[in-house]
Amino acid sequence: MAEAGIQETAPLVHDGVMFLQTNNNIVEALDAKTGDLIWQYRHVLPQLPTSWSYQINRARRQKNSIALYRDKVILTTADAKIVVLNAADGKVAQEKQVIDYNLGYSYTVGPLIADGKIITAISGCSIAGTAGGCYIFAHDVNTGDELWRFNTIDDPNNRAQQDSWGGVPAENRWGGTPWTTGAYDPETKTTFWGIGMHGPYSELIRGSGDGSVLYTNSTLALDVETGTLKWYYQHLPRDNWDLDSPFERILVDRKSTARRTSC
Repeated sequence: MAEAGIQETAPLVHDGVMFLQTNNNIVEALDAKTGDLIWQYRHVLPQLPTSWSYQINRARRQKNSIALYRDKVILTTADAKIVVLNAADGKVAQEKQVIDYNLGYSYTVGPLIADGKIITAISGCSIAGTAGGCYIFAHDVNTGDELWRFNTIDDPNNRAQQDSWGGVPAENRWGGTPWTTGAYDPETKTTFWGIGMHGPYSELIRGSGDGSVLYTNSTLALDVETGTLKWYYQHLPRDNWDLDSPFERILVDRKSTARRTSC
């Protein structure tokens, strides 16, 4: 591997080339038969103070994967950027600062390409600077322009969500991190994401009473064109145990077994 450390990635193979993303945002293209290096990209991460152990650890244990779209390799980074590389030579074609990494935001999951959009979800939503906001984003795959964002814990226009926090203000809400890459159904143009737990963990400390604290520990179905919520299912309302529900949403096709009956 390009660098020692924790490796939690899956390779992509296309046309005899293996594309591999490792920790610290390194991407390599290898000859899939021989393993010979074709090119290597090393993302330059900012020099963080040693006291920022949380952010530094994010880069070291980067979980994310990469995506292939036509002749491009798309990478999300520990300093909250989307980087688009030329698949042929690894040179940067486009770079987008999505959100301020100085607040504690980072990417630990890879991008999902859906209907001409780069769908991503940010992590780092459990420290002081990221209170009140954990997001799923859509960016134009060609320009990098942001098309929409969905806040998993504080949408002021969503009354049901606001009520579910029992009056806890946005500056005292944490969590709701979608830290595993979602899924996409092109037939319904819906993207599905799993959302993690909230913070603080205990509702006694949180102050949310008997509120369900939407949309933590939930599956979200979002319209890929607009980012609006189609539906949700909350797996564990009022979680008091630091449980998590962000894992892969696997889409399956099944035949209906319903039978028509007559009266």
